[in-house]
Amino acid sequence: MTTLQKILVGAALIQAALLAFNWVPRGSGAREPRELLGFPVEQIKNIKVYGRDTRDEKAPTKPVSLTRTDTGWVLDSSEGYPANETNVRPLLDTLGKLTVREPIATKEASFGTLEVADDAHTRKVEVTAQDGTTRTVFFGAGTGQVSHVRLLGEAEAFDVKGFTAWSIAENDNRYFDRDLLKVPVDDVKSATLTRPGEPTVTFAKDDAGTWTISGFGDGRTGDSAAIQNFVGNLLQLRMLQPEGKERKPEMGFGSGYTVTWTQLENGAPVEHKYELGALLPVAEGRRWLALDSTPFVFTANKGNVVSAVEKDLSTLFGVVDVP
Repeated sequence: MTTLQKILVGAALIQAALLAFNWVPRGSGAREPRELLGFPVEQIKNIKVYGRDTRDEKAPTKPVSLTRTDTGWVLDSSEGYPANETNVRPLLDTLGKLTVREPIATKEASFGTLEVADDAHTRKVEVTAQDGTTRTVFFGAGTGQVSHVRLLGEAEAFDVKGFTAWSIAENDNRYFDRDLLKVPVDDVKSATLTRPGEPTVTFAKDDAGTWTISGFGDGRTGDSAAIQNFVGNLLQLRMLQPEGKERKPEMGFGSGYTVTWTQLENGAPVEHKYELGALLPVAEGRRWLALDSTPFVFTANKGNVVSAVEKDLSTLFGVVDVP
């Protein structure tokens, strides 16, 4: 074999080796999947959610704070008001999806652009397990159903599919149920309505299901269907948000509108009550609201309680034919 032939054979062998190297299946040295939290969502005790924070726009000073109790999730950031389990579930599902593998960035200079930096992020979520272990995760807005994530104290950012950083709610009112009262009118036996400066009006249902009204209408019994509809509206309340547990004089309770009703619970009649307080001077169209079934006071849009406030009771007597 000549020298030239030896050179050509050697070059061919080198080329073959390079081809073989290049055809090694990619990902064979990939990292194993890693759970970023390090513990399952079933072991989470507390979650704090901080809103958007950039170098030009600071996050709200008060984060959402959710704590798991024996009876369900509560909002520490709203004085322990009960959270709606259905509203908390998407947040838990998001935290359960934090499985990562290969980083998309390993340099701090990239974290701000990805919005996963300590001082520039779309969301920051602090998660504490029942054993006290705490993890802080920064979420950045990605493209589509993708979020950038980074664990506090680590120099790697990752992409996680299945949600966006914007889907992580940063306000308390996204975690509780604003439908405060929804009483089926079929379960109600009677109700009373007291308005400032007016006599108490009573609505009663007999065993045949016929509704009557007393205290208004000069002794007329009223239209049963109209009364039933009115009572049903009285007992449907939607609040804006809980406002703590202190009833202050300026809230106007005790001198405003009061609704009491008796409903069957487990076959026995039980009486309940709610009160409407004063209009808020700094929020047009809002009233204070309190129920006897909870120590919290609430604000509500006037439109959500208009039946008790402004309804003309003469409409409960139907149309009177004029001869």
